[in-house]
Amino acid sequence: MNPIVSGDELLGKRISKGHLVFSKSWKSDWWLYMKNNHIFISLFCAHPKHIYTPTERRVVLICSLFFAAALSCFFSPLKEIFGSQMEVIIFSLVFGGLLQVFYDKFLAMAAKCYCVQEKGSVVKNGCECCGKCAICAQMFCAFILLASGITVVESLPNEAKLSPQAIVWTLFVGKLKSWAFDSVVIATLMYAWARRGQLKPTDEKKLGKWNEVVAKTNKPKRPKKLWDRYIGMHLTAADLPEKAPSYPMTICFYEVLPTDTYGGVQPASQAQPVPQPPPNAPPPVPPPYSGLPTQVQQPLALPVAQQPVAQQPVAQPVPQPVPVPQPVPQPVVQPVASISVTCPANVKAGDLIRIQYENDFFDVPVPSGLQAGQAFLVQLPAKTAQQTVTFGVPAEQV
Repeated sequence: MNPIVSGDELLGKRISKGHLVFSKSWKSDWWLYMKNNHIFISLFCAHPKHIYTPTERRVVLICSLFFAAALSCFFSPLKEIFGSQMEVIIFSLVFGGLLQVFYDKFLAMAAKCYCVQEKGSVVKNGCECCGKCAICAQMFCAFILLASGITVVESLPNEAKLSPQAIVWTLFVGKLKSWAFDSVVIATLMYAWARRGQLKPTDEKKLGKWNEVVAKTNKPKRPKKLWDRYIGMHLTAADLPEKAPSYPMTICFYEVLPTDTYGGVQPASQAQPVPQPPPNAPPPVPPPYSGLPTQVQQPLALPVAQQPVAQQPVAQPVPQPVPVPQPVPQPVVQPVASISVTCPANVKAGDLIRIQYENDFFDVPVPSGLQAGQAFLVQLPAKTAQQTVTFGVPAEQV
């Protein structure tokens, strides 16, 4: 049986594997990319299921700070060449900022290992282990580099180096420029190039090249493989939702829930759970059965008083038996469970997908307008008390 994953976990897998096409909006997909790839923004906004863990992101950030401080120290002796302290600072901001961006990208690629996410578990785990070792080695090298830079600065006379205030100012402004401008520009260019290659073309000639397979493996190329797996081979760019999906984030110990829906379907994480009864509470009593009309006892009609007639007895009313209402049998309410199901890939509206719940199999039709990776709720008969399951959907391909 296929593994069962939730909608958030499937979205995390797509982002981890470098998938960039989520909606029709270029800007919405760009912001989703920046939240998971920018060295500073991703510390607070990355997907919780991303393979690039928060600990690895913090280690990469520390290495980046060490490297930036070392560059500020090594650029200090250039004062003798340029002759002016301001010229050294400008050169450090321009050239050093670019070096920091490429250094940060190299560390991030070593931690993510995008190229091996499609491989087998042995190759994938081995490469990820090597990437973690490379990050640790880079952190040690960055620390040694910083110590060497401080030694160089201390060995120079005051007139041949920058002042300590200028070095600190260069470090602060250079790092801020690298995060706010250089990293954003380079990441945007890389995103635009990669997303253009992953977007399914509409031109017949380009579509024929898109459908070509690799000669050695006889398998589709990576862009088509990602599209067929996560969007659907029968869908085009016009079938994508208007905006990219959102997910819950924790920023400074404050949980931020998604404020929009993906393709008009409420995410499984936002589904309102059905109130659960206390553990020792008796089973709920069903409402009275109202299939039969309620019998209303009519008051007994009293005879009209008649004038007394001589030698004729007055007829006494005969008491009528009062009908006793019989108990109406109550129907047995079958407990139900609300199941959150995520639509797998390669299905369309009306197709049946099979799910397993409490050792039983159920065929559930896919609602109209639903895309792969979107969640919808179904109600199934349960063997226990009423409950809600918000985790667990079958995925045809993961």
